[in-house]
Amino acid sequence: MGSYYNKTCGCNSGFAAIANEAQRITNIPTKVTIYGQEEFDINNEYNPATSTFIPQQSGLYSTAASLIFTPDNPNTPYIAGIIVRVNGVNKLYDQGNTTGLSTLDVSGILQLQAGDRVEVFAAMTTPGVLCPISTSRFQSVRIG
Repeated sequence: MGSYYNKTCGCNSGFAAIANEAQRITNIPTKVTIYGQEEFDINNEYNPATSTFIPQQSGLYSTAASLIFTPDNPNTPYIAGIIVRVNGVNKLYDQGNTTGLSTLDVSGILQLQAGDRVEVFAAMTTPGVLCPISTSRFQSVRIG
């Protein structure tokens, strides 16, 4: 797969990982560490143990993250948020008011420098669990 990407777009950088474990979170922004199952990692830049992407090349990256959250009390309204941070700075963010199970996703194009740390955070106004479901994903690919 890596050779296809290298020949067609010259990207040489990209990964996709899915959630393979549950993670308990509270109402403060919490680093998401559930993306432990790599689908691919073109340039060995993704660490599944910490769910952190560190590109070796500067460029524009199409990045996306998604989560499934189950609150402890499914009848209580709450605010759910997902954040992609680069070097600790919020770069992509989405939030919404909801009750019960919620699906969160965010995507966008990031200008990254070699060595940047790209991580996903979740913020909920109620405690609960991030679910280990394959639709919970974190991925990025260099597009330019």
